[in-house]
Amino acid sequence: MALPDLPDCVLLLVFSMLTFKEICICRRHWRHLASEPAVRRKIDASSVELTVPKLWSLLQTHADANVRAIRIRGDGGHFNRRLWEYKPKIFKCLTHQCPFLTVLEFKHVDLFHNKRITRMSITQLPPTLTHLFLRQCNFHPAQFFRTGEGRAALPALQLLDLGDFWCPPSHIDLGSLDQWPSLRALGLEAWWSVKDKGLRDIFPLLGFLFVLDLEGTRMSENGLEVILLKASNLKYLFVGSTKICGRAFSSVRKHVGCRGTLKITHLCMRNTRVTEISVFQLLKMTPNLRWLAVTSANVPQNAFTRVEAALPKGCRFEPMGPVEDYKCCSHFATDVVKCLKLNELA
Repeated sequence: MALPDLPDCVLLLVFSMLTFKEICICRRHWRHLASEPAVRRKIDASSVELTVPKLWSLLQTHADANVRAIRIRGDGGHFNRRLWEYKPKIFKCLTHQCPFLTVLEFKHVDLFHNKRITRMSITQLPPTLTHLFLRQCNFHPAQFFRTGEGRAALPALQLLDLGDFWCPPSHIDLGSLDQWPSLRALGLEAWWSVKDKGLRDIFPLLGFLFVLDLEGTRMSENGLEVILLKASNLKYLFVGSTKICGRAFSSVRKHVGCRGTLKITHLCMRNTRVTEISVFQLLKMTPNLRWLAVTSANVPQNAFTRVEAALPKGCRFEPMGPVEDYKCCSHFATDVVKCLKLNELA
């Protein structure tokens, strides 16, 4: 239990057992610890909803060159837009006061201006960012990701999470693909309006990605086939809550040949329509598989033993159960993805 969670009566009991000198020593040590730069590297306010004035006050008070990670939660759906509409000065403050910031997480934040214009841009963010999480946010991707010609605004960015977008467009517009030289993980969970055609804009990036989340999209078998063939370095693939049935696995196996393999180590196909045969086709191409999750109405319950016996050695298998309601797994919101050392996946 953390110190702030202790009841006042317990704290009073502890302090009553200390002498005045001991209390002064504790206070002096606490002040020294509180000012230690090593413990001021992260600002995590994701458990509370912050209005713009509160966020501004937080940044002015605590944001400095020692901070490496900031996690913020807003309430973009609130009726009082004056208090909840995040403005460009927030980004400028981050860049000015946190020049070495590497992780920025905004959740449920409204970056719109009058619901039509996104005045903020990635060009206003600290160029040192390696991880950018914009889950449940609201903005125009085409405007937000616009940069100067041939300019990489975030040259060190390795992970970009756009999961659970409020009103996702029908295609994925990340601006010029030249501005993502270091991108290795892309989260597009719950972009329910995106079909195969809408995925074409990110095809040039696929060969560089190690992690890809397309759960909740309207991707078809053709789209999955293209991804498996183009994303030759992919290790983590999440395609749950889609209508795929697994025919793409057979097509891909014909392309790569009987001895061809995929580098995938983690695969989620929860709430899909894959068949038992397609799962076995997949296993023949993934000798390095370490984690597999499958839920499908087309796979009988008694297939559990057969699939488990065919798994590569050391692979963890999530039991097959009844089809769940539409629900994505939010893989990019878990430590499994957040703590990945993307540089070591090559």
